[in-house]
Amino acid sequence: MTRDEVRAAVSSQVSSLAGRAGGDPIGPDEHLVEQAGLDSVTFLAALVWVEDHYRVTIPDEDLAADQLTTIAGISDYVSARLAGLR
Repeated sequence: MTRDEVRAAVSSQVSSLAGRAGGDPIGPDEHLVEQAGLDSVTFLAALVWVEDHYRVTIPDEDLAADQLTTIAGISDYVSARLAGLR
């Protein structure tokens, strides 16, 4: 699975969870909480979906990092995990 495919799937799912499906898309570098308006429950639901969909575990220490706050960051993280780089 390519990084672009991961990004498209994550973007679609996050947009759907945010109530933006078919509407104004969330930009890849838009902060999901501060700019896109996701609340903490919706943000965590998105990360749970990522773990379930891609069969990856996101350790607690990675949750505190800024790398998982945008669609681009989540996509890069998942792509690296799938490639065995993390």
